[in-house]
Amino acid sequence: MIAGEAAGRLQVLTLFRAPGRPRGAGRRKRFGAAEGTRLAGVTPATRSGTEPRLKTRERTRYHERTPWAPWLNFVYRAAVVLGALSVFWDSRGGTAGMVFATAIVAGGWGLLAVLGGLTVRVEETRVVMHLGSVALLKKTVPFEEIVSLESVSYRPLREFGGWGVRGWGKKKAWTARGDRAVVIGLGEDRRLYVGSDHPERLEEVLRGALADWEKRSG
Repeated sequence: MIAGEAAGRLQVLTLFRAPGRPRGAGRRKRFGAAEGTRLAGVTPATRSGTEPRLKTRERTRYHERTPWAPWLNFVYRAAVVLGALSVFWDSRGGTAGMVFATAIVAGGWGLLAVLGGLTVRVEETRVVMHLGSVALLKKTVPFEEIVSLESVSYRPLREFGGWGVRGWGKKKAWTARGDRAVVIGLGEDRRLYVGSDHPERLEEVLRGALADWEKRSG
């Protein structure tokens, strides 16, 4: 009798199910659409009519690394090591002294990674420069902002007070050492000094990249 009641309920449920539609079809369809969306790289913003924001990295046409002057690099590293040893000796080899000495070395090398030297990359539509080997301090100059290029010799101490990210107003500099640079003329009479050991070569590559960009832009 119990088996007969169960069979009757199953028959009633079957009658109320939509004909020709297998169980779970709607769920599989929704999952399939979502899965297809992820595979195609389409975001909800795209489905609502907004273009997706894609992160693109341009091809590098030229890469130049200008380190600190050898004497400055030596003095800096020696100062970090001597400072750490001094702290360690003052603590008579204690645990606290070891911790502070390690912190000094780690901090000194970290600062060197952030500020040590200048890297310049010429890409397809822009010039990218940053200090150190870790690009925390970075500047990008799009080609459409460049109005002139010139290789020059200048006086870093007198004109900018040294090297690094310097300058004020309409005259600024990104340099690491030496007295040679490529001056990039920008709009509103602004000038950007980009330090280089080979400014003529950097200028030549920049002119070629600008010419190719202008051809592509029509």
